[in-house]
Amino acid sequence: MPTRKRTTVVWWATLTSMVVLNLVLAAVLLRHVATLNEQEYDPFGEFPLQMAPTQVVVGETVPVEVVKCYNEDVQIVGTVSWRSLEPADAVFPVGTGVNDALEGCNEFSYVNPWPPSAVSQANAWLASGEDVIFRIEGIETPAIGGVSKLWTTTAFEVLLEEVGNE
Repeated sequence: MPTRKRTTVVWWATLTSMVVLNLVLAAVLLRHVATLNEQEYDPFGEFPLQMAPTQVVVGETVPVEVVKCYNEDVQIVGTVSWRSLEPADAVFPVGTGVNDALEGCNEFSYVNPWPPSAVSQANAWLASGEDVIFRIEGIETPAIGGVSKLWTTTAFEVLLEEVGNE
């Protein structure tokens, strides 16, 4: 038969364990709520694949049809680069800029001039008989910070001259 002293010790041990368990659960719950509040700012919606022509003459401007969707009006910082997909994974930076993006899905038409370094490299690859494929890509980030979003154009074959003009 248990003694009164032993029953009291068991009761206090159980009570202490329950208090400690509740404190641990409360700390875990508070950390979870804090983590939810620390999620990075993300004003971006969908950025579908941007449509470029399938073939482009080296050095000629590349028209691109674009749709970008934003969940709210936001000022963005964007960078643009040209990337070779064949024969190598070379990147040719174009620049960085700031723009005000409007809430909703916005359609744009861009005419993209070639970076001079990309023209030189593409000409060298084409002269050596290699197939050359590029795409244009960029990264947008809210000016106040937050999640970055990548966009890319469709890939395009690079030609020395117009097909049929050889």
